[in-house]
Parts: sequence; C-alpha cells; structure tokens
Amino acid sequence: MKTEDIRKFLFENRDLKYKSFTEKLVPNIDPETIIGVRMPILRKLAKDLENPRDFIKDLPHKYFEENNLHGYIIGAEKDFDLFKEDLERFLPYIDNWSTCDLLSPLAFKKNRKRAYNYLMDLIDREDDFVKRFAIVSFLEFFVKEEFTEESFYKVVSIKSDAYYVNMAIAWYMSYVLIYHYDFAEEFLRKKTLDKDLHNKSIQKALESRRIDENKKLILRTLKQ
Repeated sequence: MKTEDIRKFLFENRDLKYKSFTEKLVPNIDPETIIGVRMPILRKLAKDLENPRDFIKDLPHKYFEENNLHGYIIGAEKDFDLFKEDLERFLPYIDNWSTCDLLSPLAFKKNRKRAYNYLMDLIDREDDFVKRFAIVSFLEFFVKEEFTEESFYKVVSIKSDAYYVNMAIAWYMSYVLIYHYDFAEEFLRKKTLDKDLHNKSIQKALESRRIDENKKLILRTLKQ
C-alpha cells in the first residue's frame, strides 16, 4: 500500500467531529494537518499493512494521523536495533504529545537493560519531545518494576520551560507516588522541584484512584 493509498484510506475514514476534538487536544500543531481519524482505525491499519517499511521510509509525512500510524508501526517492532534505527529516523518529526506517547515500544519489553541505557541517553538530548519520550518510557517501563534512583533523579533533575516536558515529569512523579510512595513522599518533603512542578505532581497523584485517601491527606499538606 503506497503512501497515497494510505492517505486516501485515512480521508475515507475521517470523522470531522473527532477532528475538532483532536485539534483541541494537540493545539500546538497546524489544524490543517489533522484529518480526524480515530486511533483504533490507525492501530488496525498498522497491523494490516503488507509493506509497512515502505511507508515509514517516506518521511516527512504530511498529516498528524500519518505520524501516528508511523508510531504504531515502529512501536510494534520487537528487534531492538531495528526499532532504535527507526526511532532515530522518526524523532525529528515528532511534534506533539499524542504521537510521542503512543509509541510504547515492544522492543523495550524484552531488552530492558539496553532500553534503560538508551533512555538515559535520550533524556539528555535538547529536543523537548525526545525528552518527553524518554520520561514517558521511564514511566511505562521503569517505575512499577526495575525502578532505580538513578533514573528517578535523572528525570526530576530536568530543568525545562517546555509545558509538555514538565507535564510528563509531573505524570512520572505521580506514578512514583503510586508505586514507591514512601520514597516519593520523602523526596517531595525536600521541596526540590520547581513550585509549579511540585504542585502539579501532587495534583496528578491526587487525581489517581490508586493512591488511598490517607496518603492523599498527607499529600495535600505538602503543597507549596
């Protein structure tokens, strides 16, 4: 299936109400690049394409949904080296949180050490969405299990003015509070984070159903 055929398929499956909804979710990108295709359709298309590598080599893409389709395709790659090669080629074109966060690489699940070391490299790069990808990947793969203080302090030491980076840090912090509450509470008591980020991290945790009410009472007292 050639890129022009994929694009034709996407426009045939557009939902204009969903397009309007998506424009509000990703306000930092040109609304003219949003077709309005729901994620389940993109996920199914990513699985059904016969020659997906032809599509992912055809960069840059024109539309938001094409980038998301690209993300689903490479995220399903199990070979670590191939995924890394594909990701490095794609990273310069990730310009929004949605495309960034949907990647969820299968290659990371069975290559934990290599994934960890790779993320420690990515998080030091300058691009905001590369940083966000690293933070969200640490959240997904290295919080509930295989949590390390090294990666934790790597994430929380980031100093950025970028909204989508700081929101990812707050989201990460809320997950550390869920799975490693005592450690995270002790850290918050030191008030190391920027005030807004500190409070946003607590707010994210307060919104979680996985933290009991007694802990939430304590967290409310830690707000700055």
